[in-house]
Amino acid sequence: MSYIENRIVHDADAHVMETKGWLEPFADTATQSMIARRDDPAYRAKDAAEIMLRKNHAAPGAFRKEDRAQALDLIGVAIHLVFPTTSNVWLEQLGQERDVDLLYDTAAATNQMA
Repeated sequence: MSYIENRIVHDADAHVMETKGWLEPFADTATQSMIARRDDPAYRAKDAAEIMLRKNHAAPGAFRKEDRAQALDLIGVAIHLVFPTTSNVWLEQLGQERDVDLLYDTAAATNQMA
């Protein structure tokens, strides 16, 4: 059973965290622990019950594309827009500089990641 039922919802506030390989070298111990939970069957067994409680690093689908469809099904949205988290800051900074090619390349890479 999904969180939202009996109506069509278009979610425009979904975010993704950058890939596991990108974050781990810079993450503190608490964040690394949250990332590692993605592989813990006991933790994953609670995804449905805790779908609206887990946010940011703990959210189902935050790190793996293949987990996002299940997370959306558990919430019950029909369509969602996905926004990057950290790279939004980079894109904003690049938008203020003169290297338009770098801006577009970074935006394209961000879109492919999601």
